[in-house]
Amino acid sequence: MVAASVLVLAVLVAAAARWSDHGDGDGTASRSPSTTTATEATTTTRAAATTSTTRPTGRFDRASGGTPVVGTGTLYRYAVEVEEGTGVDVDDFARAVDATLDDRRGWTTADGISLQRVSDATAQFTVRLATPATTDLLCAPLTTEGQVSCGHNDSAVINLTRWLDGAAPSKLSVADYRHYVVTHEFGHLIGHRHETCPGPGQRATTMMQQSYDIGACTPNPWPAPDA
Repeated sequence: MVAASVLVLAVLVAAAARWSDHGDGDGTASRSPSTTTATEATTTTRAAATTSTTRPTGRFDRASGGTPVVGTGTLYRYAVEVEEGTGVDVDDFARAVDATLDDRRGWTTADGISLQRVSDATAQFTVRLATPATTDLLCAPLTTEGQVSCGHNDSAVINLTRWLDGAAPSKLSVADYRHYVVTHEFGHLIGHRHETCPGPGQRATTMMQQSYDIGACTPNPWPAPDA
């Protein structure tokens, strides 16, 4: 693992948002998403990782190596990092993120783009797994209150609680919720804004705030589910 620079957390609190709605929440976390059991998830985290045993450090490890280019069209390069103290292995998390972003049901099909994970300075975006406290600092001035994730300042910040437990209002398994939250927050980085349910009985869109509610829609984590 290649150690990333130590974050200066106090500065991040005052950072200005590029877009006001670039979180899985709606700029506030007053409606805390319910959780499902972490045992539903695929094995991408250490068994000891729970939100009660983690501690915020503000220090991130970056996954080494990279992936081949997937897709066609405009190329976006991303890095993957995990906060020290989460109990989650950075390479395991990187494999999970890669599997989501490389999936044909994702943005490579929906937007006609190409993606590649790198570990060097050519990365345009970073997908970070962070403790709830650090998520709040990285997402400021969006209000996440330790509950939701965000896409902000070229980073998709995934809240550890949501990664481990999912969110019951989405009606997704933890495994599918992980696909959703990575795709949703990365979607903000490439220019997508929040959406609403397209109609009763239709699939929820990736850019809906599914951690809170999917309304009359049916569960769906992908932007191109039929690809």
